Amino acid sequence: MEYYGYYNIIKENRRPFINLNNTNSIEYKNGATFEDIFSVFQMDIDLRNVMMKACGLFESIFKQEIVRAWCSHYGTNQSAYLNRSNYRSPRNNSDKLDNFLETLNYFAFHEDDDLFNYYRNNDGNIPPWILVKKMYLGQAIKWYTLLNPDLKNDIMKNMFSPAFINDIRLNDLKQLFGQFLSLIREFRNRAAHGGQIYLFSPKLRRGQPMVKFNSAYHAKFNIDQRLYDKGFGQTGIWTLNKFFSVLNFKEPYNNLNSFLNNRYKLVMVSLPIVNEFVNSNPLVSNIDENKFVQVDLFK
Repeated sequence: MEYYGYYNIIKENRRPFINLNNTNSIEYKNGATFEDIFSVFQMDIDLRNVMMKACGLFESIFKQEIVRAWCSHYGTNQSAYLNRSNYRSPRNNSDKLDNFLETLNYFAFHEDDDLFNYYRNNDGNIPPWILVKKMYLGQAIKWYTLLNPDLKNDIMKNMFSPAFINDIRLNDLKQLFGQFLSLIREFRNRAAHGGQIYLFSPKLRRGQPMVKFNSAYHAKFNIDQRLYDKGFGQTGIWTLNKFFSVLNFKEPYNNLNSFLNNRYKLVMVSLPIVNEFVNSNPLVSNIDENKFVQVDLFK
């Protein structure tokens, strides 16, 4: 407690262990112990580290696909990525492109880094594969959103497994990919700042779902409109995990899925209080193992 702090251990992890009432007093459920709460706390630390790795792997793959698509269309010279005409400016926010080009201009001419200085002094050029090394995930996502449609299509075709691409319409695929990029960024930032992961269920402004319902996509995971409306497939670690599963590159999925089906599952099995709490919240539970959903499906 002295090392980690009361808030990090107790206050952030006590929700499954307390009874909700209309008073300001905290009433713990029968059988709840400090050791159980601390066990959840430790599991979530490990999950946070795995999430950082999975998102980091996705980020590396995503950046390289942007670079590959860019170079195939525009070449390797920095003059191309500094050229405004090579982008599609948002109709309702032209400042977004201006700000992004300012960022690229800084990287190309002013970034004081040994690698950047080497390329700048020896080649007079910062090629795209060096450029992305200094980009945050949010900046890489911004680059992607400003690309012309042909480049976006090339990136998505390489990111997703061929079987998945054949089952989803191109426009739906674009929307889904954009929504999941936002979800990944939310989890990556949450993990980087030490926030709780296993109950994290980010939403858009005004409480809208991070991932909109798509019948073709959600059907792959046995989620129909009714189950989606309950919360399944909208957000949370299991929604993110299922997205990773349809990528062409399996490393992000393998890392996260292995943890969820071993370390995470062990905690759920050993702590019924926590497992029941998670299963009662479709936003953060696994539809494949949610006992309430299984009963509902067979009615």
